[in-house]
Amino acid sequence: MGSTLEIRMTGGGSAIMHLLDKDTSHEMVTMFHPDGPTLLATHYCAAHNQPRMQLVAAPARIRSLSASRMEPTSALATAT
Repeated sequence: MGSTLEIRMTGGGSAIMHLLDKDTSHEMVTMFHPDGPTLLATHYCAAHNQPRMQLVAAPARIRSLSASRMEPTSALATAT
């Protein structure tokens, strides 16, 4: 079975939502939004974690983005 992908603007144009496999048991969302001069992304994973990334522009000749992982979070973590 193939995957589906929906990409759309949300939050009054302040964020981009990347929705993978909508309405399935493994639905995942990645939210992209600017933070000053940088672009941040939080991925809400079916594995119950939320890696946050800062996207970094690659050299102009490559024309791509790379992600620098910032800090992991976990929906299953409990406060101590």
